[in-house]
Amino acid sequence: MTTFRGISEEKATGLAVVVAGLTEALFSPTFWIVTAMFFGLFFAAGRLQSRVFRVLLFWVPTVAIVTLVVGGAGLLAYLFLHSRRG
Repeated sequence: MTTFRGISEEKATGLAVVVAGLTEALFSPTFWIVTAMFFGLFFAAGRLQSRVFRVLLFWVPTVAIVTLVVGGAGLLAYLFLHSRRG
């Protein structure tokens, strides 16, 4: 929520705001704590002996996250290409 407060106070527009928000998130301790927790969860789930639990706790979230990232990158590329035309 502090990111949105900071954005409203800034005079930058467009991509500069996005870059500033991402940079702030990367240097946030909360980001690294959540990242470490997800790493631990995925690492432990990948080592489970039960095939069902391994699929549910490792592959389903992994495929979902990859799909969201690739879809988001595709959406940004699409918007970038179409914004340059008009």
